[in-house]
Amino acid sequence: MTIISVEKSLPMLALDTLPAELKATTFCNYVNAGLPLYFKCDKSLNVTQGDLSHIEYEHRGYHPDDDDYEYVGCITTNHKVTSIDDFVCTSSVTVDPSTKTDLLVSCVKYENKDYLFCDETGQFKIQFRVSRNSAYVLKNDISAFKKGPFFIQKTTHKGSESSESGLTKALALLIHDMASERSGAKYRCGEKINASVVKDHILALATKYEIDDSYLRSLHNNITPMLKHYDLINYSKPKK
Repeated sequence: MTIISVEKSLPMLALDTLPAELKATTFCNYVNAGLPLYFKCDKSLNVTQGDLSHIEYEHRGYHPDDDDYEYVGCITTNHKVTSIDDFVCTSSVTVDPSTKTDLLVSCVKYENKDYLFCDETGQFKIQFRVSRNSAYVLKNDISAFKKGPFFIQKTTHKGSESSESGLTKALALLIHDMASERSGAKYRCGEKINASVVKDHILALATKYEIDDSYLRSLHNNITPMLKHYDLINYSKPKK
């Protein structure tokens, strides 16, 4: 078993020559698409078994789409504290927008079970910050991932970048328009668009049209940054 740091894995994944933001985003997309990412755990963590698609949020005076958001959650029934050497994360990873280097992890796997982070009372905590210095991948996992359908060859990154930008822009516009309609009040929280409710709507559509909802369950982690990027997070009131 050959352990490789995140930085040293980038050339192996043909990401080393990309712009920093695209490099980090693409690496997280690879993890979310199935590349196992491990991180060392040197302290006890509060975790609870769960699935991000079944979280029920409580109102505590702030919301996960607010800028000053820290955490909201649901009461759990299987809360426990664990201290282990390594977690493997295969979904729900984003780049910390403040440090640009740390990773924000929402869901981890240990002994073939999914776990969510929570506080000492068992309340779900949406993200856990992981230093890239404490994260690593395995050489065999990289080799296997590069043979799969989600790996993008280096020669296609430029075209993929512009194509992805167009798709995210279109999606941001559609979500903004959906929330701005008179019937779109359920997609809003105050003056902002509620990414969690938008995600739930998309999951319901996946069920309705019998589409696999893999990689959609953590969609809300990407919706808010995307809307903010295009200055579309605050909904527009419909014209009379």
